[in-house]
Amino acid sequence: MKNLDERYFKDPMFSKVVDLLVSLIREQTLSPGEVREAALFAQMKVELERPQCICISENLKYELRLRGL
Repeated sequence: MKNLDERYFKDPMFSKVVDLLVSLIREQTLSPGEVREAALFAQMKVELERPQCICISENLKYELRLRGL
């Protein structure tokens, strides 16, 4: 917990996000579980939006070179 406290006081963006989440929970807009789900879903959306590395086998590379591609 000490590291999170330090980060809260030293990182303005982190503290703003924490304060927003605390207010949503206190106002009963979201439950703690819904906050966790939302954070996980946001992370999943970002991962899915990232371009994926395309792996090409050595055989396919060889065939593409043969065809001048």
